[in-house]
Amino acid sequence: MRATDDQVHQVDSLESRLSSIEKRLSLEKSVEGTVPLLSPTEAYTLAYNDYLRGNYDLAIIGFQNYLSQYPNSTQIPQALYWMGQSYYNKADYANAVSFFEQIESRFPQHDTAPNAMLKMGLSFIELSKVDLAKATLQRVIDRFPQSNEARLAKDKLASIR
Repeated sequence: MRATDDQVHQVDSLESRLSSIEKRLSLEKSVEGTVPLLSPTEAYTLAYNDYLRGNYDLAIIGFQNYLSQYPNSTQIPQALYWMGQSYYNKADYANAVSFFEQIESRFPQHDTAPNAMLKMGLSFIELSKVDLAKATLQRVIDRFPQSNEARLAKDKLASIR
């Protein structure tokens, strides 16, 4: 009789555990694929704060998510710029160039364009692509002659000639 009571208790315990597992599985399936929605400003700010803290990998992920979720946002140029800066700060100059180039081609008159182009030129120097660096730095001077970036580009050009 004792063995039967133990078996009944084990069955009850197993049924309770199975029920608990089924509830968790159901909850996981209902939550699966859902991502808490952030406003464009919140998403941008989170990524930018990661950049400011020096968490460049997290900033890159945050800005990538921002760019994919809010492709028509007015802050696209800034997001591209900070992604480029994040890669630049990680010494990943090839990826930095790709984001700085997007600013020059898609947003040539945006406030970030002069600095993006300057950083693109500096990235080319780091990549030992001196001819591209010279051409890019000269474009900064030609397109934004009164800017601080043009002055820096002139100084850098003088040092690499």
